[in-house]
Amino acid sequence: MIAALALSGTALVAAPATAGAATGPEVTWIPDKISHERAVEMFEEVGITWSSVGNCSDREDRACTSFEELNWDTARAAQVLKLRSGCDINIVGGTESGHPSEPYSHGEGFRLDYSFNSCLEDFVVDNYRFIENRPDDDVPRYWTGMGNYFTQMSDHWEGLYFTCESC
Repeated sequence: MIAALALSGTALVAAPATAGAATGPEVTWIPDKISHERAVEMFEEVGITWSSVGNCSDREDRACTSFEELNWDTARAAQVLKLRSGCDINIVGGTESGHPSEPYSHGEGFRLDYSFNSCLEDFVVDNYRFIENRPDDDVPRYWTGMGNYFTQMSDHWEGLYFTCESC
């Protein structure tokens, strides 16, 4: 069970047992948020690059690209995208301010933005199912089949991750 939890990105920590308690240690679930540094390590492991207009990673600066408080599943899904597609992957948007504030948002760690390139476009279009043009901005949206979505924005792809895609 611990190995499965480690793969899922959720940490399991045993708290000290209460004196005199006949049961085992209490189990506490740790949120699956990761630091900017850990996300960068994960991306570098598979050859994912990242960039920002401001050449920075400050979460409070909209000109930066930050991964602070990124969901582990989101980082892992980006790794899987890179490995499955074989494409050059460059992340241009993470958890930094400036994105719409909504459930499952960038700031909540559910979304990453990727630079356009023909390899990534071909991979998304050939492997994921077109489901609709989003009603609010009329941009094409694709479903991965595993619960995640890719949206073709005007100048980048946006990945919305609810799972880590077969981790």
